[in-house]
Amino acid sequence: MTSSKSISRLIATALVSTLLAACAGDGAAPVNPFDEDIPRRLQRLKAQETYDLARSSLESADYEGALRQYRALQIRFPFTDYATQAQLDTIYLNYKLFAPDAALSGADRFLKEHPRHPQVAYVQYLKGLVHYQRSGADDPRWFGLSDSAQYDQVYARRAFDAFNQLVQRYPDSKFVTDSRERMIYLRERMAYHDLQIAKYYQRRKAYVAASRRAEDILRKFQGTSIIPETLKVLENSYRKLELTELADDARALAIANFGKAGVEKPAKPGKPDDTPPEAAAG
Repeated sequence: MTSSKSISRLIATALVSTLLAACAGDGAAPVNPFDEDIPRRLQRLKAQETYDLARSSLESADYEGALRQYRALQIRFPFTDYATQAQLDTIYLNYKLFAPDAALSGADRFLKEHPRHPQVAYVQYLKGLVHYQRSGADDPRWFGLSDSAQYDQVYARRAFDAFNQLVQRYPDSKFVTDSRERMIYLRERMAYHDLQIAKYYQRRKAYVAASRRAEDILRKFQGTSIIPETLKVLENSYRKLELTELADDARALAIANFGKAGVEKPAKPGKPDDTPPEAAAG
């Protein structure tokens, strides 16, 4: 008696023979239906099609559509290179969509899951950009604001730290130059913010707080453009506190490093009088 297993084998053999004969007739390469590589190849093909569709949406600025397609790709084909690339592109998409929490969580997850990926420097750069965007650093008004506390300095510091990590860990990255420039800009901004606080204390006649804030600026923000003005705040605060020696030291330090022109602002022009110019000279 022929066993059921033998019958199944005979049927399979017959099917293979029929397929081989059909392929030989039209010149196509024979396909083995029992080859386990076929489902994998089909999976890669479908993953690529989905990725190409998402990428097309991204390049046409259809960010919402691209995001949906990338999510579908990661769910349907989670263990493919396309899913990894989709994860990477999604971080950028969330940055463009002003979704900082999603972008940052995606970046942290990517760095944890793919610590040796060729694009880790890019992901670190995106983290910096997200914090930079969130801090309002690109708002052209911030230098002219009377109250720079309208901006959240927490995000400015986080952006600075993220860019600094990139510079330290990936010194050969193509994103280093831009990161350094943003760090310089952020440092100026944070220094300016602290200077406004020191001036606020000074206006409120809280001279101890003003002097301490100015001292802190001198420790943290050497090399920034606001150091001369900070020294002036420090000198004035010391004088109000009758700390004459310290005030003289602050003034001497300012003159030694920046000259009188860098310390003393020119007086505002007054109304013209009737004195002839030649009489005023001398």
